[in-house]
Amino acid sequence: MISFGRKKKKILFEDKDFNSREGIRYQVNPGRGFYQVYPFDLSKELDTAYLDTTMDNRDSLCLVEICLKAYRKCEIPSEGIHALHRILEYFRRKQKDVILRFTYDLEGHAAEAEPENLEMILSHMKNLLGAVKLYDQTVLMMQGLFVGNWGEMHSSRYTTDRALKKLYETYRLSDVGYIYLAVRTPAMIHLLLDENPRIRRQMEEKSSYYSEHLRHLDKIGLFDDAMLYSEDDCGTFNRQSLQEEMDFIQEQVTKVPIGGEVLYGMQVTKAYVLDHFKKLHVSYLNRQYDQRVLDQWRGEDYLDGSFYDYIEKYLGYCLHLNQVIYDPVENEIQVEVTNLGFGALQETAEWKILIEQEWTNWNMDHGEKKTGISLEQQARYRVRHASLQPGKTVKWNIKINSLPKGKYHLTMNFVRFKDQRPIYFSNVNPEAMERLPIEQP
Repeated sequence: MISFGRKKKKILFEDKDFNSREGIRYQVNPGRGFYQVYPFDLSKELDTAYLDTTMDNRDSLCLVEICLKAYRKCEIPSEGIHALHRILEYFRRKQKDVILRFTYDLEGHAAEAEPENLEMILSHMKNLLGAVKLYDQTVLMMQGLFVGNWGEMHSSRYTTDRALKKLYETYRLSDVGYIYLAVRTPAMIHLLLDENPRIRRQMEEKSSYYSEHLRHLDKIGLFDDAMLYSEDDCGTFNRQSLQEEMDFIQEQVTKVPIGGEVLYGMQVTKAYVLDHFKKLHVSYLNRQYDQRVLDQWRGEDYLDGSFYDYIEKYLGYCLHLNQVIYDPVENEIQVEVTNLGFGALQETAEWKILIEQEWTNWNMDHGEKKTGISLEQQARYRVRHASLQPGKTVKWNIKINSLPKGKYHLTMNFVRFKDQRPIYFSNVNPEAMERLPIEQP
């Protein structure tokens, strides 16, 4: 137990050596990392036993692809809606964040698989997104707008500007229009952002129901399913305005995650890969595709592991806890954190603080000593959305009540606000933040 003077700040934890990569641990944290793809035909029975054998516990993310081809000529029947509930409930029970993609094609033949008119797609969208509402804490983002080969918004007659605008409007006015949306190219993001003033007016005219939607209108991200194939990521970016679009995405990804797949193409150095991922603030990647690239990364040594291991650690946010200080004058717990990852902490988080007091009682008649611990106080501190950008250090001053003379233990937990799932620090085992000693003379 360390004792300090009453008026001095007390360092409860300190580790500012975040340049020591050997000290950076991989932690399974929500909303970032590698993911696997889970395709489903909405007209077929769900095989949970098979899913149980294929799910990787290291993944906090899953890309759930829902194929609607069986219903291309009709409305979604009640059995299809129930099937969607069963799929999403499965991932909710597994505590996975879902990247949700609806598509009519899982074989690269969207033109043959999609409905014959846009109105059918819009009807399907309204019905299915109404069911998704129950799982808005599980669905991290919607990827795509129902159309294109594999739902990737290309090779479809419904990727015209007119069709995309109508699909986007229907999505935003749906029950879950506030969930993050990701589309295939920066050009599409520009197109849809230009629609927001018109959609905003519709929302404001209808009711206060859309207040949550209004706050998220500008949060449109990018899913780049051709990273590293070529300088422009196989047409993801416009080659004629490459730098301009890259700059735009760098600004846009402070609001919403970006990710996708790497594709075998250019022979690039590790430095190029890291620079590309840092510029795009990449938060999530497919761990199944393209295996030629991923196997190459697994076979390359890098610092304290393989290059694949390094990328896995730094996808999205990677938080290093620098310091925890108790200030008895200001009655504060001061916390300093640095984000070492490629991307931002995109969601609202929360510090949960528990202060317990050690006590001793004497029974003078029998000369017996009893010791124990009792709850002194609890505190919470909200960390707003996207306040931890990559490369940034943030300090928070968390107010607590004045502590009388005595011995205490401080336990700190950092959690995602919406579901209280823990967010772990890359340099600290969870146990290291439990029962930090404070002595108040």
